[in-house]
Amino acid sequence: MQNRPFREPFLKWLYENHQNISVLEIIKSLDRVSEYANSKNIWLMDVFQCDTPYIFQAMHDDIANSKWFRFTKKQLYNFFVEVSARYYLHFLDEMSQSQEVDESQPPPENLPPATTQVLNHMPPKAKEYRVKNNGTNFEIPKKAATSPDSATPKTDLRTSLEEYCRTLDRCTIKEMFKYKKNLSGKYNSDQKISIEVLSALLVRIDKETYIADKHVSFDIQATDEAITRQIIGEYATLKSFAAFAVFENFPECGQTWNVFLLEAYCRRFSQKFKIIEQSTNLSSAGVIVRKDSEVRYVDIMAQAILAADIALEATPIENFLFENGYASKETQPEKIIQHIVSGYDGQRYQIDDILADI
Repeated sequence: MQNRPFREPFLKWLYENHQNISVLEIIKSLDRVSEYANSKNIWLMDVFQCDTPYIFQAMHDDIANSKWFRFTKKQLYNFFVEVSARYYLHFLDEMSQSQEVDESQPPPENLPPATTQVLNHMPPKAKEYRVKNNGTNFEIPKKAATSPDSATPKTDLRTSLEEYCRTLDRCTIKEMFKYKKNLSGKYNSDQKISIEVLSALLVRIDKETYIADKHVSFDIQATDEAITRQIIGEYATLKSFAAFAVFENFPECGQTWNVFLLEAYCRRFSQKFKIIEQSTNLSSAGVIVRKDSEVRYVDIMAQAILAADIALEATPIENFLFENGYASKETQPEKIIQHIVSGYDGQRYQIDDILADI
């Protein structure tokens, strides 16, 4: 294709600002979308001729509303509307702000007639378009449900979810699950992957919401000191921080302190503490320990059970660990009972000996 003025600037922008993404995959996606849209007369302007967000929005809407494209080029369609289009919109928004592009100007000259007609009769929705959340989120038409046959493999699914998260300023758990469903064809399966990706790349600020790192500013030394004052002994459960008064002496960070934010901080930012847990979960079930600690999660649960004199039976143990914030409902109490009976580190102790050491 000729006359593609923004292809190289966009490629340079990606390499300079987003080295952690699949740059070539994004460029390849936009190239292929342009070729396909032109060949099917869906849109006669090349992607890289779109020089303002509102023009690209109109192009995006036409392509995303094309049923033929949606069903015949599923993978290309999915990657475009959920990943590559978001980055290009972000790029156009930054460029238009820095160059103060006047969107009231007429469309470029020498464009194919159909494209000029589209731009001159832009739908009100596109004309009134304003970039949301610094250009990283914009309205996307709902996609048709994918079939199980078109489901994305788990390795590709995780990569796609990670690339999606890197484009976001804010995301709810439900939004992530819905996006994952569009990729895998299933809503309830593989939710663990979604939770792991959210926790690894964004900051959880309440029960439902995750935000980008740029919206928090942690004083790491002061925050670690505040945590140190709250931990007596080797560890503490996240739930033990649930009382609002605990956070009164925590330093300002741009968000309201709560258990969810504390978990995110210890998981990714703290220099002294870490989270150990059965698995990444939504119930903030886990334990804060020092990073240099060698204590094992199963030993912590065993100590807590024995100290509370809980009957060595599955249901009482499961309820105790969940209610006190040691574990989620995925606990396997039988394995913990076996660990207690066998003794720590595989050594054979009697229960009374273990109790005597606590």
